[in-house]
Amino acid sequence: MNIIDDYSSYAWSIPLWSKDEVLHALHVWHQVVENQYDDPLKILITDNGKLLSQSMTSWCQTASLPLTTTIPLVGPPVVSS
Repeated sequence: MNIIDDYSSYAWSIPLWSKDEVLHALHVWHQVVENQYDDPLKILITDNGKLLSQSMTSWCQTASLPLTTTIPLVGPPVVSS
């Protein structure tokens, strides 16, 4: 799983064995980052909503963290000549 800070462009790569480890890895990452930088996370954006689940949504609500998704790619990009 790759996590990218839009403000600083800093990236974290977190190896996962399977997708069911995402929520736990995100919990740990969230705690480490907020303790390290002493600044709360402002928003969480997932790619095309792939990480959305009831447990992810409830965790974000508990952490007072707005959760949003990117717009899925509908088709190939149009190149005008």
